[in-house]
Amino acid sequence: MNWQQLKQHILSDVPLQQGTDYLKIEAQSATLQEVILQCRPTKIIFPLREGELIEDLSGFSTNAEYALTYPGTASTRCVIIYQDDQNFFLGAPPSYAYTRIALQRIDATTFHLTLVSKKHDYYLIPFDQQWQEAADRYKTLIGLETQTVLPRTPRLLVQLGVKDPFGTVHIKNFDALLPVIDRIREAFGAGHIVHFFGTNEAGFDRMFPDYTIDPALGGERAFSGLIAHAKALGLLTSHHYNPRIADADWVRLHPSYEHAIVHRDGERVTEPYKDHPHYVMNCNHPDWFARCFETIHYLAGLGFDYLEIDQFTYQRNFYHPDAPLAMGYKRMVDAFIRLGYGFWLEGVSDVFRLPPGNFYQILIRNRAQLWDDGENRRGYPYGRTFADFFMYLWPDSEVSYQLFTENKSFDRLAGRIERAQAINAAVYDLELGFFDEHYLDNLNRLAQRFGMRDAGFGMRDD
Repeated sequence: MNWQQLKQHILSDVPLQQGTDYLKIEAQSATLQEVILQCRPTKIIFPLREGELIEDLSGFSTNAEYALTYPGTASTRCVIIYQDDQNFFLGAPPSYAYTRIALQRIDATTFHLTLVSKKHDYYLIPFDQQWQEAADRYKTLIGLETQTVLPRTPRLLVQLGVKDPFGTVHIKNFDALLPVIDRIREAFGAGHIVHFFGTNEAGFDRMFPDYTIDPALGGERAFSGLIAHAKALGLLTSHHYNPRIADADWVRLHPSYEHAIVHRDGERVTEPYKDHPHYVMNCNHPDWFARCFETIHYLAGLGFDYLEIDQFTYQRNFYHPDAPLAMGYKRMVDAFIRLGYGFWLEGVSDVFRLPPGNFYQILIRNRAQLWDDGENRRGYPYGRTFADFFMYLWPDSEVSYQLFTENKSFDRLAGRIERAQAINAAVYDLELGFFDEHYLDNLNRLAQRFGMRDAGFGMRDD
């Protein structure tokens, strides 16, 4: 190996340690520092959530940055660069420390890969053809080579929304969903999960953190009956919960929580959802954390087997000089585990490790969108989802994989089942959207389109 050639990729003045088959970038500081690597990539695997495979770099404009933040939109601090002369794997151990990972085109062939963090302990590992060889070496260096992977019999997660963000609802009482529960059980058998969202009065993505079950639809009594009915049929239930954001209207009604809003450059961090502003909240703040668990205990008390913890392994992270936001999220995950609550996370993570039976969600939908500063907001703007990346690094992770999205792509089911099987997914996700006049038709089409036995479920008891 020409180590001098590999060192020339590193433009920053940082300490280097040379191993037998790697370089280690070592630098720690009390303030954020940049490490810049120069490369001429022909292909990149970026750590966008489960992985983004970028095989065509022509979409990058000169000087514009494409950025991820970790922990958040980036699930690991690992990047794979293919070049004509030298391929390399760049990886760092899991950490709760904030890191910004940015890719910028400098000219027709040259890119800068910039890592901004207080802590830089990156391994630069060259490889010839297969990135997995370098990944194996990385896992050995950080002590991940002993992960145990068990065969799994996957379950379905059937999503069932009630009231959309605009207040549209197609039922007069939660009892109207009883036949839907019956049909799910009849079609797929026992042991599967029905996931509810939009059950609150204001509708999905509105007035969070108020998740009070809509009294106009029968309230907690009717909804508890729905949960009990599902349990009696051998089904499990789940409900959406987002501890990361608060509806701006809700904060105006509860101004005592204003001091828990995340600030950036002296301004409150506001994000739009369904054309309505929400504040990003700091889970490190004791008042907000306590308010989160009021809601969590409320939903768990209704009888749900799982709560979805939304966004914080999926959406962007923000730098905080005192306590990384991820530490508040870790405390929340730890509390779920300690209390014995079942849960799943939107997005995957190398830091929020889950006990057996709980799982991450891999979202394959691609509505590509960037924030103004070039950071990923959703989708795969330059490449495509590549779940092999995260699952190779963390093969013991239990994940759900979307077979069906709100785009209703029936013709893609077979290929997605194969992909879910290939990554040993624990849960197969059917995003059927909000209940309306088409919901049961789509459910029936799914039941007819592929048999659960053929898909490897093996759970039917009829």
